[in-house]
Amino acid sequence: MLKRILLGLGDKEHSGAKIQHAIELAQQHAARITAVTVLDRDRLNYVGPVPMGGGTAAEELREHRLTVAGEKIDEVADFFEQTCRDANVEFTLHREEGDPFKILTRQSKFQDLMLFGLTGVFDYGLVTDQDEKPIDLLIRFIRAGVRPILAVDEKFRTLNRVLVAYSGSVESARTVKQFIRMQPRPEAVIRVVTFDTNEELARSRLEEVEGYCQDYGVSVETKFVPGSPKGHLIEEADDFGADVIVMGNSAKSLLSRKIFGETALYCLQHADRPIFLNQ
Repeated sequence: MLKRILLGLGDKEHSGAKIQHAIELAQQHAARITAVTVLDRDRLNYVGPVPMGGGTAAEELREHRLTVAGEKIDEVADFFEQTCRDANVEFTLHREEGDPFKILTRQSKFQDLMLFGLTGVFDYGLVTDQDEKPIDLLIRFIRAGVRPILAVDEKFRTLNRVLVAYSGSVESARTVKQFIRMQPRPEAVIRVVTFDTNEELARSRLEEVEGYCQDYGVSVETKFVPGSPKGHLIEEADDFGADVIVMGNSAKSLLSRKIFGETALYCLQHADRPIFLNQ
């Protein structure tokens, strides 16, 4: 069950699907949405090395960025508030200024689900001179242990077909349990898939998951796929027609990658559908 959903808002153009997902979940669980916008002045003010005589142009560029970002924030805030009112969903809106990572990490402490965009969290349509890519902020949240996260793309999908990747690790089992406790839609079709070279071991894993889900009144289908999940998990999602991929990590991959598993990283970079991560 969810009671609190944290939503990171970028500009209106990139936030429609995120807001729709948040509202659908809030209606299903009678939850409150806490939306956050962040004006990162340091990032917008950074214009790189300024040549001699270029101070005025640099200052004009900074002012332009801040003005545009402010307008974008006003627009998405108004849109979010009106959409929630129309849907009769409880909400809170925080307009913040500062470091997005610190702000959202703090805001996430007493939330049940964090809902961000796959291609960016606070994208207000502005190109800056810093090297950080939009997805880098999402990766930093995951690395810091912010969880669970539902990262969605810009196209809204009702989560009716769910592909759950289960590796057999404690972390992966925790992800499955977290998702099932969130009470998937009654009409959802859920497939649990595991990848391995040992079919007997894989079948045993799938029986564990199936038994747990049955005790929660959730029916699942299972599938064993020989080989590695990297690269092939998205293929399985395509074949199944999945609306969302549910996945966790193994302790080994967390230690070796220092960020999160290779499969999770690959999916975040290549998926065209929502991903539920519980690290």
